[in-house]
Amino acid sequence: AGGMEENIVKSRGVKFYAVSAAKLRRKPTLKNLKIPADVVRGIRQAKAVLKELRPAVVFSKGGYVAVPVVFAARSLKIPVVTHESDLTPGLANRIIAPRAEKVLTAFAETAKDFPNGEYVGLPLSDELFSTDRAAALARYRLGGKPVLLVLGGSQGSRALNECLAGANC
Repeated sequence: AGGMEENIVKSRGVKFYAVSAAKLRRKPTLKNLKIPADVVRGIRQAKAVLKELRPAVVFSKGGYVAVPVVFAARSLKIPVVTHESDLTPGLANRIIAPRAEKVLTAFAETAKDFPNGEYVGLPLSDELFSTDRAAALARYRLGGKPVLLVLGGSQGSRALNECLAGANC
């Protein structure tokens, strides 16, 4: 609770529901022993929320928080659609995929990884393409400096941020 996602959602006047989730640590650690209990707790919490909201469908973008929500949705017979934004499917979406009606993908070749995969591209905000260049340069105080846009998500974002932070521009 109190994370970036919660703050973004609440700042837009949308009610936020917290659900327990467990991130699998790929290296051996005692924290992984808590995963089953955390997932079960998350499924119970998600079921309560879904019973209250009664959605026609659950749309997931993957990530470890989505796993208990998807399991809860399926136990309540609520259809699930998920979207995989990365070229290589993440662990959560690989777990979610068999429980989803459709796995929508950002890349055509990724859709082939799932029997229920369908390439749809990456949903992007129109704002990304309609922003005024001069206003953006002024807002970020870039003046006449050359600008390089670097996009990276998921596991690659940390490496890109660290690399660029050390660049002497």
